[in-house]
Amino acid sequence: MSDIQHINVQAEFDRFFKAVIKQSRSNLTKGNHNTFKNLYKSLKYDFNESKNSISAFLEMEDYGEFLDKGVKGVKSGKSLAGYKYTTKKPPLRFIKTWLKKKDGRFRSRELTNRAFKVQNTIYQKGIKPTQFFSKPFEKEFNKLPDEIIEAYGLDLDDFLNFVFKE
Repeated sequence: MSDIQHINVQAEFDRFFKAVIKQSRSNLTKGNHNTFKNLYKSLKYDFNESKNSISAFLEMEDYGEFLDKGVKGVKSGKSLAGYKYTTKKPPLRFIKTWLKKKDGRFRSRELTNRAFKVQNTIYQKGIKPTQFFSKPFEKEFNKLPDEIIEAYGLDLDDFLNFVFKE
């Protein structure tokens, strides 16, 4: 624990979370997953350090984890976290809103028909994992000083799960 005395833990974790959020936002934009900017804007963090512990909270819209890890469809696709569609389909109202934003104006019946087609495709094929968040998190975690990782007993998978669960 003596090696950690010369490291500013707060500054290291601030750098870590800022870099993860910046790269995650960039991935959302590059991957064309930023139609409404809700997920983009929702990425925030809070970090607190005490003498023998740390607490870290990363916030994002709930659907961010599904986009990051993917959701397996009933016929094909994969999920890195075991998410899958079984009986419920994705909500039609969100798909309608997304279609309006992406493609402009529709007649009500045409919009509903296209939304049903998109809903069924997602249900059948799932949502492909983007790892828009996981990849930057892993990359930046590997840049944390060894003294911090050892002092707090951090493990990449456990830390990622801890931050996602909160």
